[in-house]
Amino acid sequence: MKFILKLASIMIVLALLAALVILCITWTSNAKTLSALTEVRLQEMASNTMDKIDRVLFERMGDLMVIATDSIITSRESSPQQITERLITYRNIYKTYTSLSFFDLNRVRIADTSGMSLGKQDSVFKEWDMVLQGRLSIASDVAISKTLGLPVFFFATLVKDKNNQPFGVIMTRMPLDKLYEILGNVSITSAIEQDIRIDLVNRDGLLIYSNYNHKGILIEKPPDWEAVKNRSGEKIGTVEHHMHEGAEDSLMVFCHEQGYLDFMGNGWTLMIHVPNRIVLAPLIELRSSWIFVILPSIILAIILALFLSIRLSKPLTELRDAVAEVGKGNLDTRVKIRSRDEIGDLGDYFNKMVENLKRTTTSIDNLEREITERKKAEGKLRLLATHDVLTGLPNRALLYDRFDIALANAQRKNKKVAIMSLDLDGFKTVNDTLGHDVGDKLLVNAAGRLTSMLRKVDTVARMGGDEFVLLLWEVSKKDDAIKVAQKTLEGFRQPFIIDEKKLNITVSIGVAIYPEDGKDIKDLLKNSDELLYRAKESGRDRYQLGDDNDNF
Repeated sequence: MKFILKLASIMIVLALLAALVILCITWTSNAKTLSALTEVRLQEMASNTMDKIDRVLFERMGDLMVIATDSIITSRESSPQQITERLITYRNIYKTYTSLSFFDLNRVRIADTSGMSLGKQDSVFKEWDMVLQGRLSIASDVAISKTLGLPVFFFATLVKDKNNQPFGVIMTRMPLDKLYEILGNVSITSAIEQDIRIDLVNRDGLLIYSNYNHKGILIEKPPDWEAVKNRSGEKIGTVEHHMHEGAEDSLMVFCHEQGYLDFMGNGWTLMIHVPNRIVLAPLIELRSSWIFVILPSIILAIILALFLSIRLSKPLTELRDAVAEVGKGNLDTRVKIRSRDEIGDLGDYFNKMVENLKRTTTSIDNLEREITERKKAEGKLRLLATHDVLTGLPNRALLYDRFDIALANAQRKNKKVAIMSLDLDGFKTVNDTLGHDVGDKLLVNAAGRLTSMLRKVDTVARMGGDEFVLLLWEVSKKDDAIKVAQKTLEGFRQPFIIDEKKLNITVSIGVAIYPEDGKDIKDLLKNSDELLYRAKESGRDRYQLGDDNDNF
Protein backbone atom coordinates (compact mmCIF):
# COMPACT_ATOMS: atom_id res chain seq x y z
CA MET A 1 0.00 0.00 0.00
CA LYS A 2 2.83 2.40 0.90
CA PHE A 3 4.58 1.68 -2.37
CA ILE A 4 1.37 2.43 -4.25
CA LEU A 5 0.99 5.70 -2.37
CA LYS A 6 4.61 6.58 -3.00
CA LEU A 7 4.26 5.62 -6.63
CA ALA A 8 1.04 7.58 -6.87
CA SER A 9 2.70 10.53 -5.14
CA ILE A 10 5.70 10.30 -7.45
CA MET A 11 3.44 10.07 -10.48
CA ILE A 12 1.41 13.03 -9.25
CA VAL A 13 4.57 15.08 -8.74
CA LEU A 14 5.90 14.00 -12.11
CA ALA A 15 2.56 14.72 -13.74
CA LEU A 16 2.48 18.16 -12.15
CA LEU A 17 6.05 18.86 -13.15
CA ALA A 18 5.36 17.63 -16.66
CA ALA A 19 2.26 19.80 -16.87
CA LEU A 20 4.25 22.79 -15.62
CA VAL A 21 7.01 22.16 -18.16
CA ILE A 22 4.50 21.81 -20.97
CA LEU A 23 2.82 25.02 -19.90
CA CYS A 24 6.13 26.88 -19.86
CA ILE A 25 7.18 25.51 -23.24
CA THR A 26 3.78 26.24 -24.75
CA TRP A 27 3.67 29.75 -23.36
CA THR A 28 7.24 30.64 -24.31
CA SER A 29 7.05 29.15 -27.79
CA ASN A 30 3.73 30.73 -28.63
CA ALA A 31 4.63 34.05 -27.02
CA LYS A 32 7.75 34.26 -29.18
CA THR A 33 5.83 33.16 -32.26
CA LEU A 34 3.00 35.63 -31.73
CA SER A 35 5.39 38.47 -30.88
CA ALA A 36 7.55 37.71 -33.92
CA LEU A 37 4.55 37.48 -36.26
CA THR A 38 3.05 40.69 -34.90
CA GLU A 39 6.41 42.47 -35.11
CA VAL A 40 6.89 41.42 -38.76
CA ARG A 41 3.37 42.51 -39.69
CA LEU A 42 3.76 45.82 -37.90
CA GLN A 43 7.10 46.46 -39.61
CA GLU A 44 5.66 45.61 -43.03
CA MET A 45 2.64 47.79 -42.33
CA ALA A 46 4.81 50.72 -41.16
CA SER A 47 7.18 50.41 -44.12
CA ASN A 48 4.34 50.14 -46.66
CA THR A 49 2.48 53.07 -45.11
CA MET A 50 5.56 55.31 -45.10
CA ASP A 51 6.27 54.25 -48.69
CA LYS A 52 2.73 55.27 -49.70
CA ILE A 53 3.24 58.66 -48.06
CA ASP A 54 6.55 59.18 -49.88
CA ARG A 55 4.99 58.15 -53.19
CA VAL A 56 2.22 60.73 -52.70
CA LEU A 57 4.79 63.43 -51.92
CA PHE A 58 6.89 62.34 -54.93
CA GLU A 59 3.83 62.74 -57.16
CA ARG A 60 3.28 66.21 -55.75
CA MET A 61 6.93 67.01 -56.53
CA GLY A 62 6.25 66.05 -60.15
CA ASP A 63 3.16 68.30 -60.17
CA LEU A 64 5.23 71.20 -58.86
CA MET A 65 7.91 70.77 -61.54
CA VAL A 66 5.29 70.70 -64.29
CA ILE A 67 3.60 73.87 -62.99
CA ALA A 68 6.93 75.70 -62.54
CA THR A 69 7.90 75.10 -66.20
CA ASP A 70 4.54 76.10 -67.70
CA SER A 71 4.99 78.51 -70.61
CA ILE A 72 2.59 81.11 -69.20
CA ILE A 73 3.88 80.96 -65.63
CA THR A 74 7.53 81.23 -66.78
CA SER A 75 6.82 84.24 -69.00
CA ARG A 76 7.56 87.65 -67.51
CA GLU A 77 5.00 89.09 -69.94
CA SER A 78 2.11 87.11 -68.40
CA SER A 79 -0.37 89.17 -66.43
CA PRO A 80 -1.52 88.21 -62.89
CA GLN A 81 -4.91 87.33 -64.39
CA GLN A 82 -3.31 84.95 -66.90
CA ILE A 83 -1.19 83.32 -64.20
CA THR A 84 -4.25 82.96 -61.93
CA GLU A 85 -6.25 81.31 -64.71
CA ARG A 86 -3.41 78.88 -65.40
CA LEU A 87 -3.09 78.06 -61.66
CA ILE A 88 -6.84 77.39 -61.49
CA THR A 89 -6.48 75.06 -64.48
CA TYR A 90 -3.78 73.06 -62.66
CA ARG A 91 -5.85 72.97 -59.46
CA ASN A 92 -8.75 71.49 -61.43
CA ILE A 93 -6.44 68.97 -63.13
CA TYR A 94 -4.74 67.62 -59.99
CA LYS A 95 -7.75 67.99 -57.60
CA THR A 96 -5.37 67.67 -54.64
CA TYR A 97 -4.47 71.18 -53.62
CA THR A 98 -6.56 73.63 -51.64
CA SER A 99 -4.84 76.57 -53.36
CA LEU A 100 -1.93 77.52 -55.63
CA SER A 101 -0.06 80.85 -55.46
CA PHE A 102 2.56 82.78 -57.38
CA PHE A 103 4.90 85.10 -55.41
CA ASP A 104 7.60 87.47 -56.53
CA LEU A 105 11.05 87.15 -54.95
CA ASN A 106 10.04 89.60 -52.20
CA ARG A 107 7.33 87.19 -50.96
CA VAL A 108 4.54 89.37 -52.37
CA ARG A 109 1.56 87.30 -53.53
CA ILE A 110 0.98 88.12 -57.24
CA ALA A 111 -1.64 85.47 -58.10
CA ASP A 112 -3.68 82.95 -56.12
CA THR A 113 -6.45 80.51 -56.97
CA SER A 114 -8.42 81.61 -53.90
CA GLY A 115 -8.08 85.28 -54.83
CA MET A 116 -7.09 86.11 -51.23
CA SER A 117 -4.21 88.23 -49.82
CA LEU A 118 -3.12 89.49 -53.26
CA GLY A 119 -0.38 92.12 -53.05
CA LYS A 120 0.52 91.10 -49.48
CA GLN A 121 3.71 89.56 -48.15
CA ASP A 122 3.61 85.93 -46.95
CA SER A 123 4.88 85.31 -43.41
CA VAL A 124 3.83 81.68 -42.80
CA PHE A 125 6.15 79.70 -45.04
CA LYS A 126 9.38 78.93 -43.15
CA GLU A 127 11.47 77.46 -45.99
CA TRP A 128 11.59 80.59 -48.18
CA ASP A 129 15.38 80.98 -48.05
CA MET A 130 15.84 77.33 -49.02
CA VAL A 131 13.58 77.80 -52.07
CA LEU A 132 15.47 80.96 -53.13
CA GLN A 133 18.63 78.81 -53.20
CA GLY A 134 17.03 76.70 -55.93
CA ARG A 135 15.92 73.76 -53.78
CA LEU A 136 12.48 72.17 -53.87
CA SER A 137 10.35 72.34 -50.73
CA ILE A 138 8.19 69.19 -50.70
CA ALA A 139 5.99 69.20 -47.58
CA SER A 140 9.05 70.32 -45.59
CA ASP A 141 6.83 72.85 -43.83
CA VAL A 142 3.50 72.03 -42.15
CA ALA A 143 1.49 74.87 -40.66
CA ILE A 144 -1.93 76.47 -40.37
CA SER A 145 -2.66 78.42 -43.54
CA LYS A 146 -3.72 81.97 -42.63
CA THR A 147 -5.80 82.36 -45.78
CA LEU A 148 -7.52 78.99 -45.45
CA GLY A 149 -7.54 78.42 -41.69
CA LEU A 150 -6.57 74.76 -42.21
CA PRO A 151 -3.45 72.69 -41.42
CA VAL A 152 -1.68 72.22 -44.74
CA PHE A 153 1.53 70.95 -46.32
CA PHE A 154 3.47 73.59 -48.26
CA PHE A 155 5.16 72.80 -51.61
CA ALA A 156 7.32 75.47 -53.27
CA THR A 157 9.92 75.98 -56.00
CA LEU A 158 11.55 78.77 -57.98
CA VAL A 159 10.12 79.93 -61.32
CA LYS A 160 12.69 80.85 -63.98
CA ASP A 161 12.16 82.76 -67.23
CA LYS A 162 13.34 81.71 -70.68
CA ASN A 163 16.83 83.04 -69.81
CA ASN A 164 16.94 80.76 -66.78
CA GLN A 165 16.74 83.71 -64.41
CA PRO A 166 14.54 83.31 -61.30
CA PHE A 167 11.78 85.85 -60.91
CA GLY A 168 9.13 84.19 -58.79
CA VAL A 169 8.05 81.28 -56.58
CA ILE A 170 5.22 78.80 -57.11
CA MET A 171 3.63 77.60 -53.86
CA THR A 172 0.95 74.92 -53.53
CA ARG A 173 -0.91 73.76 -50.41
CA MET A 174 -2.26 70.28 -49.74
CA PRO A 175 -4.53 69.66 -46.72
CA LEU A 176 -3.38 67.14 -44.11
CA ASP A 177 -6.60 65.22 -44.87
CA LYS A 178 -4.84 63.64 -47.87
CA LEU A 179 -2.30 62.15 -45.46
CA TYR A 180 -5.03 61.08 -43.05
CA GLU A 181 -6.68 59.04 -45.81
CA ILE A 182 -3.54 56.87 -45.96
CA LEU A 183 -2.92 56.59 -42.21
CA GLY A 184 -6.61 56.09 -41.44
CA ASN A 185 -6.52 52.76 -43.29
CA VAL A 186 -3.71 51.31 -41.16
CA SER A 187 -4.77 48.18 -39.25
CA ILE A 188 -3.61 44.60 -38.72
CA THR A 189 -7.08 43.15 -38.38
CA SER A 190 -10.46 44.75 -37.82
CA ALA A 191 -10.70 43.08 -34.41
CA ILE A 192 -7.85 45.16 -32.95
CA GLU A 193 -8.05 48.25 -35.14
CA GLN A 194 -9.30 50.40 -32.26
CA ASP A 195 -6.37 49.37 -30.03
CA ILE A 196 -3.64 50.46 -32.46
CA ARG A 197 -2.02 53.79 -31.62
CA ILE A 198 -0.43 55.60 -34.57
CA ASP A 199 1.78 58.71 -34.51
CA LEU A 200 3.49 60.48 -37.43
CA VAL A 201 6.03 63.13 -36.44
CA ASN A 202 8.38 65.48 -38.28
CA ARG A 203 12.15 65.53 -37.83
CA ASP A 204 11.77 67.55 -34.58
CA GLY A 205 9.24 65.10 -33.11
CA LEU A 206 6.22 67.38 -33.58
CA LEU A 207 2.98 65.51 -34.25
CA ILE A 208 1.73 65.63 -37.85
CA TYR A 209 -0.85 62.88 -37.34
CA SER A 210 -2.21 60.95 -34.34
CA ASN A 211 -5.26 58.72 -34.23
CA TYR A 212 -5.74 59.31 -30.50
CA ASN A 213 -4.34 62.81 -29.81
CA HIS A 214 -6.03 65.12 -32.34
CA LYS A 215 -5.58 68.21 -30.18
CA GLY A 216 -1.82 67.76 -30.15
CA ILE A 217 -1.38 68.04 -33.95
CA LEU A 218 1.37 70.59 -34.75
CA ILE A 219 1.63 71.35 -31.00
CA GLU A 220 2.87 68.35 -28.98
CA LYS A 221 5.50 65.63 -29.20
CA PRO A 222 4.44 62.04 -28.44
CA PRO A 223 5.92 60.59 -25.22
CA ASP A 224 7.53 57.81 -27.29
CA TRP A 225 9.68 60.24 -29.28
CA GLU A 226 12.58 60.05 -26.80
CA ALA A 227 12.82 56.26 -27.31
CA VAL A 228 13.05 56.66 -31.12
CA LYS A 229 14.94 59.85 -31.97
CA ASN A 230 18.38 58.40 -31.06
CA ARG A 231 17.87 55.48 -33.47
CA SER A 232 17.91 57.58 -36.65
CA GLY A 233 20.43 55.21 -38.25
CA GLU A 234 17.81 52.45 -38.45
CA LYS A 235 15.24 52.54 -41.23
CA ILE A 236 12.83 50.47 -39.17
CA GLY A 237 13.00 49.08 -35.67
CA THR A 238 11.13 47.67 -32.68
CA VAL A 239 10.87 48.68 -29.03
CA GLU A 240 9.66 45.69 -27.01
CA HIS A 241 7.87 45.96 -23.67
CA HIS A 242 7.62 49.69 -24.23
CA MET A 243 5.61 51.57 -21.61
CA HIS A 244 5.30 55.18 -20.57
CA GLU A 245 3.27 56.90 -17.87
CA GLY A 246 -0.46 56.51 -18.35
CA ALA A 247 -0.22 53.76 -20.99
CA GLU A 248 -0.18 49.97 -20.87
CA ASP A 249 2.76 47.75 -21.80
CA SER A 250 2.96 47.49 -25.58
CA LEU A 251 4.99 46.50 -28.62
CA MET A 252 6.09 49.54 -30.65
CA VAL A 253 7.45 49.63 -34.21
CA PHE A 254 8.91 52.76 -35.79
CA CYS A 255 9.84 53.53 -39.40
CA HIS A 256 12.00 56.49 -40.46
CA GLU A 257 11.18 58.12 -43.79
CA GLN A 258 13.52 57.03 -46.61
CA GLY A 259 12.11 59.03 -49.54
CA TYR A 260 11.19 57.75 -53.00
CA LEU A 261 13.32 58.08 -56.17
CA ASP A 262 14.36 61.78 -56.48
CA PHE A 263 12.38 62.74 -53.37
CA MET A 264 14.79 62.42 -50.41
CA GLY A 265 12.15 62.73 -47.69
CA ASN A 266 11.67 65.19 -44.81
CA GLY A 267 12.91 63.10 -41.90
CA TRP A 268 9.44 62.01 -40.73
CA THR A 269 8.96 59.02 -38.44
CA LEU A 270 5.93 56.70 -38.18
CA MET A 271 5.31 54.97 -34.82
CA ILE A 272 2.76 52.18 -34.34
CA HIS A 273 1.88 50.63 -30.94
CA VAL A 274 -0.04 47.44 -30.19
CA PRO A 275 -0.72 46.51 -26.51
CA ASN A 276 0.83 43.25 -25.38
CA ARG A 277 -2.58 42.08 -24.20
CA ILE A 278 -3.60 42.07 -27.87
CA VAL A 279 -0.40 40.41 -29.06
CA LEU A 280 -0.66 37.64 -26.46
CA ALA A 281 -4.46 37.35 -26.36
CA PRO A 282 -4.54 33.76 -27.75
CA LEU A 283 -1.96 32.67 -25.15
CA ILE A 284 -3.86 34.33 -22.31
CA GLU A 285 -6.99 32.51 -23.39
CA LEU A 286 -5.02 29.24 -23.57
CA ARG A 287 -3.51 29.86 -20.13
CA SER A 288 -6.97 30.22 -18.57
CA SER A 289 -8.10 26.93 -20.00
CA TRP A 290 -5.10 25.12 -18.47
CA ILE A 291 -6.47 25.75 -14.96
CA PHE A 292 -9.40 23.48 -15.71
CA VAL A 293 -6.98 20.81 -16.90
CA ILE A 294 -4.59 20.82 -13.94
CA LEU A 295 -7.09 20.62 -11.04
CA PRO A 296 -9.04 17.60 -12.33
CA SER A 297 -5.78 15.98 -13.29
CA ILE A 298 -4.53 16.14 -9.68
CA ILE A 299 -7.68 14.45 -8.34
CA LEU A 300 -7.62 11.80 -11.05
CA ALA A 301 -3.88 11.29 -10.56
CA ILE A 302 -4.43 10.44 -6.86
CA ILE A 303 -7.01 7.77 -7.75
CA LEU A 304 -5.29 6.29 -10.75
CA ALA A 305 -1.96 8.05 -11.26
CA LEU A 306 -0.39 5.51 -13.54
CA PHE A 307 -3.45 5.18 -15.76
CA LEU A 308 -3.91 8.93 -16.03
CA SER A 309 -0.22 9.44 -16.74
CA ILE A 310 -0.47 7.08 -19.68
CA ARG A 311 -3.83 8.47 -20.71
CA LEU A 312 -2.65 12.08 -20.57
CA SER A 313 0.74 11.54 -22.17
CA LYS A 314 -0.68 10.93 -25.64
CA PRO A 315 -2.86 14.04 -26.08
CA LEU A 316 -0.30 16.26 -24.34
CA THR A 317 2.38 15.00 -26.66
CA GLU A 318 0.14 15.70 -29.63
CA LEU A 319 -0.50 19.20 -28.37
CA ARG A 320 3.20 19.79 -27.76
CA ASP A 321 4.11 18.65 -31.27
CA ALA A 322 1.33 20.78 -32.77
CA VAL A 323 2.56 23.85 -30.88
CA ALA A 324 6.08 23.21 -32.16
CA GLU A 325 4.76 23.02 -35.74
CA VAL A 326 2.90 26.29 -35.32
CA GLY A 327 6.07 27.78 -33.91
CA LYS A 328 7.79 26.77 -37.18
CA GLY A 329 5.09 28.59 -39.16
CA ASN A 330 2.99 25.56 -40.20
CA LEU A 331 -0.51 26.99 -39.70
CA ASP A 332 -2.19 23.92 -41.25
CA THR A 333 -1.44 21.95 -38.07
CA ARG A 334 -4.49 20.59 -36.23
CA VAL A 335 -4.92 18.28 -33.22
CA LYS A 336 -7.45 15.45 -33.09
CA ILE A 337 -8.35 14.92 -29.44
CA ARG A 338 -11.72 13.21 -29.20
CA SER A 339 -12.02 13.09 -25.42
CA ARG A 340 -14.82 15.12 -23.88
CA ASP A 341 -12.82 16.51 -21.01
CA GLU A 342 -10.61 19.56 -20.44
CA ILE A 343 -7.90 18.05 -22.63
CA GLY A 344 -10.43 17.89 -25.45
CA ASP A 345 -11.41 21.52 -24.79
CA LEU A 346 -7.75 22.45 -24.89
CA GLY A 347 -7.45 20.80 -28.29
CA ASP A 348 -10.49 22.74 -29.55
CA TYR A 349 -9.10 26.01 -28.25
CA PHE A 350 -5.76 25.27 -29.87
CA ASN A 351 -7.41 24.49 -33.23
CA LYS A 352 -9.45 27.70 -33.05
CA MET A 353 -6.33 29.68 -32.20
CA VAL A 354 -4.39 28.26 -35.18
CA GLU A 355 -7.38 28.81 -37.47
CA ASN A 356 -7.58 32.46 -36.37
CA LEU A 357 -3.86 32.91 -36.98
CA LYS A 358 -4.17 31.39 -40.46
CA ARG A 359 -7.24 33.51 -41.29
CA THR A 360 -5.39 36.65 -40.23
CA THR A 361 -2.37 35.75 -42.36
CA THR A 362 -4.58 34.89 -45.35
CA SER A 363 -6.48 38.19 -45.06
CA ILE A 364 -3.23 40.16 -45.15
CA ASP A 365 -1.95 38.13 -48.13
CA ASN A 366 -5.22 38.69 -50.02
CA LEU A 367 -5.08 42.42 -49.32
CA GLU A 368 -1.52 42.67 -50.59
CA ARG A 369 -2.45 40.66 -53.70
CA GLU A 370 -5.45 42.92 -54.37
CA ILE A 371 -3.29 46.04 -54.02
CA THR A 372 -0.71 44.59 -56.43
CA GLU A 373 -3.34 43.67 -59.02
CA ARG A 374 -4.98 47.10 -58.73
CA LYS A 375 -1.62 48.82 -59.29
CA LYS A 376 -1.02 46.68 -62.39
CA ALA A 377 -4.48 47.53 -63.76
CA GLU A 378 -3.94 51.24 -63.14
CA GLY A 379 -0.57 51.04 -64.88
CA LYS A 380 -2.17 49.40 -67.94
CA LEU A 381 -4.88 52.08 -68.09
CA ARG A 382 -2.27 54.85 -67.92
CA LEU A 383 -0.29 53.13 -70.69
CA LEU A 384 -3.36 52.76 -72.93
CA ALA A 385 -4.20 56.44 -72.45
CA THR A 386 -0.81 57.60 -73.73
CA HIS A 387 0.43 54.85 -76.07
CA ASP A 388 -0.60 53.20 -79.32
CA VAL A 389 -2.03 49.71 -78.72
CA LEU A 390 -0.45 48.05 -81.78
CA THR A 391 3.12 49.40 -81.70
CA GLY A 392 3.45 50.52 -78.10
CA LEU A 393 4.66 53.93 -79.31
CA PRO A 394 3.48 57.21 -77.75
CA ASN A 395 0.18 58.46 -79.18
CA ARG A 396 -0.87 62.00 -80.12
CA ALA A 397 -1.64 63.01 -76.51
CA LEU A 398 1.78 61.95 -75.20
CA LEU A 399 3.50 63.54 -78.22
CA TYR A 400 1.84 66.87 -77.38
CA ASP A 401 3.01 66.61 -73.75
CA ARG A 402 6.59 65.80 -74.73
CA PHE A 403 6.61 68.61 -77.29
CA ASP A 404 5.69 71.11 -74.54
CA ILE A 405 8.65 69.87 -72.50
CA ALA A 406 10.97 69.92 -75.55
CA LEU A 407 9.78 73.43 -76.44
CA ALA A 408 10.43 74.73 -72.91
CA ASN A 409 13.88 73.14 -73.01
CA ALA A 410 14.63 74.62 -76.43
CA GLN A 411 13.56 78.10 -75.35
CA ARG A 412 15.68 77.85 -72.23
CA LYS A 413 18.79 76.70 -74.16
CA ASN A 414 18.14 78.75 -77.33
CA LYS A 415 17.82 75.59 -79.45
CA LYS A 416 15.43 74.38 -82.13
CA VAL A 417 12.89 71.56 -82.17
CA ALA A 418 12.20 69.47 -85.28
CA ILE A 419 8.94 67.68 -86.17
CA MET A 420 9.08 65.06 -88.92
CA SER A 421 5.89 63.62 -90.41
CA LEU A 422 6.59 60.25 -92.00
CA ASP A 423 4.55 57.55 -93.69
CA LEU A 424 5.31 54.29 -95.48
CA ASP A 425 5.32 54.39 -99.27
CA GLY A 426 3.12 51.62 -100.71
CA PHE A 427 1.68 50.50 -97.37
CA LYS A 428 -1.86 50.31 -98.81
CA THR A 429 -0.61 47.88 -101.46
CA VAL A 430 0.83 45.62 -98.73
CA ASN A 431 -2.47 45.67 -96.85
CA ASP A 432 -4.53 44.94 -99.99
CA THR A 433 -2.32 42.16 -101.35
CA LEU A 434 -0.91 40.44 -98.23
CA GLY A 435 -3.64 41.18 -95.69
CA HIS A 436 -3.96 43.30 -92.56
CA ASP A 437 -2.02 40.85 -90.36
CA VAL A 438 1.10 41.35 -92.46
CA GLY A 439 0.38 45.09 -92.54
CA ASP A 440 0.20 45.21 -88.72
CA LYS A 441 3.47 43.29 -88.40
CA LEU A 442 5.08 45.69 -90.86
CA LEU A 443 3.94 48.65 -88.73
CA VAL A 444 5.38 47.06 -85.58
CA ASN A 445 8.72 46.39 -87.33
CA ALA A 446 8.76 49.91 -88.76
CA ALA A 447 8.16 51.35 -85.28
CA GLY A 448 11.06 49.34 -83.90
CA ARG A 449 13.38 50.44 -86.72
CA LEU A 450 12.48 54.10 -86.20
CA THR A 451 13.05 53.87 -82.45
CA SER A 452 16.47 52.24 -82.93
CA MET A 453 17.66 55.05 -85.22
CA LEU A 454 16.90 57.92 -82.81
CA ARG A 455 18.41 59.11 -79.57
CA LYS A 456 16.75 58.11 -76.32
CA VAL A 457 15.71 61.72 -75.71
CA ASP A 458 13.84 61.89 -79.03
CA THR A 459 10.28 60.57 -79.50
CA VAL A 460 8.65 58.37 -82.14
CA ALA A 461 4.84 58.58 -82.11
CA ARG A 462 2.22 56.83 -84.21
CA MET A 463 -0.54 59.16 -85.33
CA GLY A 464 -2.68 56.49 -87.04
CA GLY A 465 -2.56 54.19 -90.05
CA ASP A 466 0.99 54.20 -91.46
CA GLU A 467 1.74 57.76 -90.32
CA PHE A 468 4.46 58.37 -87.74
CA VAL A 469 5.87 61.56 -86.23
CA LEU A 470 9.43 62.08 -85.01
CA LEU A 471 10.13 64.72 -82.32
CA LEU A 472 13.80 65.78 -82.19
CA TRP A 473 15.13 67.59 -79.10
CA GLU A 474 17.76 70.33 -79.03
CA VAL A 475 18.34 70.74 -82.77
CA SER A 476 21.19 73.24 -83.13
CA LYS A 477 20.76 73.87 -86.87
CA LYS A 478 18.78 72.69 -89.88
CA ASP A 479 21.59 70.30 -90.93
CA ASP A 480 21.01 68.23 -87.76
CA ALA A 481 17.45 67.51 -88.86
CA ILE A 482 18.60 66.78 -92.43
CA LYS A 483 21.06 64.16 -91.12
CA VAL A 484 18.29 62.41 -89.20
CA ALA A 485 16.01 62.47 -92.28
CA GLN A 486 18.79 61.02 -94.47
CA LYS A 487 19.57 58.35 -91.88
CA THR A 488 15.87 57.41 -91.75
CA LEU A 489 15.56 57.16 -95.56
CA GLU A 490 18.67 55.01 -95.71
CA GLY A 491 17.45 52.78 -92.86
CA PHE A 492 14.14 52.05 -94.61
CA ARG A 493 15.84 51.12 -97.86
CA GLN A 494 16.80 47.89 -96.12
CA PRO A 495 14.05 45.27 -96.77
CA PHE A 496 11.70 43.96 -94.06
CA ILE A 497 11.24 40.19 -93.61
CA ILE A 498 7.62 39.52 -92.60
CA ASP A 499 6.36 35.91 -92.44
CA GLU A 500 9.31 34.85 -94.64
CA LYS A 501 8.33 37.51 -97.21
CA LYS A 502 10.79 40.18 -98.29
CA LEU A 503 9.12 43.60 -98.36
CA ASN A 504 10.86 46.66 -99.87
CA ILE A 505 9.29 49.66 -98.22
CA THR A 506 10.50 53.25 -98.39
CA VAL A 507 9.33 56.33 -96.56
CA SER A 508 8.55 59.94 -97.39
CA ILE A 509 9.31 62.63 -94.83
CA GLY A 510 8.14 66.20 -94.24
CA VAL A 511 10.40 68.22 -91.92
CA ALA A 512 9.17 71.28 -89.97
CA ILE A 513 11.49 73.15 -87.62
CA TYR A 514 10.61 75.39 -84.68
CA PRO A 515 10.50 78.37 -84.82
CA GLU A 516 10.89 78.85 -88.59
CA ASP A 517 7.95 76.60 -89.59
CA GLY A 518 5.64 77.13 -86.65
CA LYS A 519 5.41 78.37 -83.07
CA ASP A 520 3.39 75.49 -81.64
CA ILE A 521 2.79 71.78 -82.20
CA LYS A 522 -0.35 72.24 -84.31
CA ASP A 523 1.35 74.55 -86.82
CA LEU A 524 4.43 72.34 -86.98
CA LEU A 525 2.34 69.19 -87.59
CA LYS A 526 0.27 70.94 -90.24
CA ASN A 527 3.36 72.18 -92.08
CA SER A 528 5.22 68.87 -91.78
CA ASP A 529 2.16 67.06 -93.22
CA GLU A 530 2.05 69.43 -96.19
CA LEU A 531 5.78 68.93 -96.75
CA LEU A 532 5.25 65.16 -96.53
CA TYR A 533 2.71 65.24 -99.35
CA ARG A 534 5.07 67.41 -101.43
CA ALA A 535 7.78 64.78 -100.90
CA LYS A 536 5.38 62.07 -102.09
CA GLU A 537 4.41 64.13 -105.15
CA SER A 538 8.10 64.60 -105.93
CA GLY A 539 8.66 60.86 -106.27
CA ARG A 540 8.64 59.42 -102.70
CA ASP A 541 11.62 57.97 -100.82
CA ARG A 542 12.76 61.48 -99.99
CA TYR A 543 12.37 64.29 -97.48
CA GLN A 544 11.06 67.82 -97.91
CA LEU A 545 11.90 70.87 -95.77
CA GLY A 546 10.10 74.21 -95.71
CA ASP A 547 12.65 75.61 -98.17
CA ASP A 548 11.62 74.43 -101.65
CA ASN A 549 15.25 73.73 -102.50
CA ASP A 550 15.62 71.25 -99.66
CA ASN A 551 14.09 68.20 -101.37
CA PHE A 552 16.14 65.02 -101.47
